[in-house]
Amino acid sequence: MLCSYNDIVRGLDSEIVIFLNNDMKADECFVDPLSELFEQKDLMFAAPRIMNPDNTFNGGKSSLKFRFGAVRVEVDHAGYMERGRTQAISTGAFRRKMFLELGGFDDLYLPGIWEDVDICYRGQLRGWGGIYEPKSLIWHEESTTFHREFGRKRKMRLAHRNMFLFIWKNIKDPQMLAQHVILAVPRALALFVKGQTEVIEGLILALGKIKTVLKKRAILKKEACEVLFKDREFFK
Repeated sequence: MLCSYNDIVRGLDSEIVIFLNNDMKADECFVDPLSELFEQKDLMFAAPRIMNPDNTFNGGKSSLKFRFGAVRVEVDHAGYMERGRTQAISTGAFRRKMFLELGGFDDLYLPGIWEDVDICYRGQLRGWGGIYEPKSLIWHEESTTFHREFGRKRKMRLAHRNMFLFIWKNIKDPQMLAQHVILAVPRALALFVKGQTEVIEGLILALGKIKTVLKKRAILKKEACEVLFKDREFFK
């Protein structure tokens, strides 16, 4: 529930803020490798190397993909020991000024999931970047709170709901939106027929927030002058 950080960040005066969840354990030297990256003036966020409790790689170096009318976050497992670009982070460091300029994490996605992807995406459309730094290290027992509070099925339903909300709020490209309608919705119905109900249930829940998401979409349209890249350019 990352939105709870918003008020805290507004009350700080530091240039950089680092977010950690209650199910994470950080290496004692994890801060400096992240903070040093912010000498780059256009850097908005930096991600550490996130490991599972058994020391297998979990994430940090990620990219966003638009395929079959849906957006997915894909983790780069092959290059996880190399510093490089990342397009979405679940934990790590943000430049406070940029974070607040974007309004912080959006409560549209409450109780959580996708709000971190949302703010990273909007920042990158403005030309602000993200870097993955493997020298910064944390361990994460992923989704401990969500699994306890919601269970796996409800968590997946929420994740699919928020993916739909992300697209409806952020994607402006007409062809991408058409592909979303033509492919994603029928795919959700096909999975429902096969007994995989989370996608269609997520879609129904997202439709219940359609007025709210359209209002937020209208606000972003007014801020279009701040955007340097279009959706299609980003996903290329």
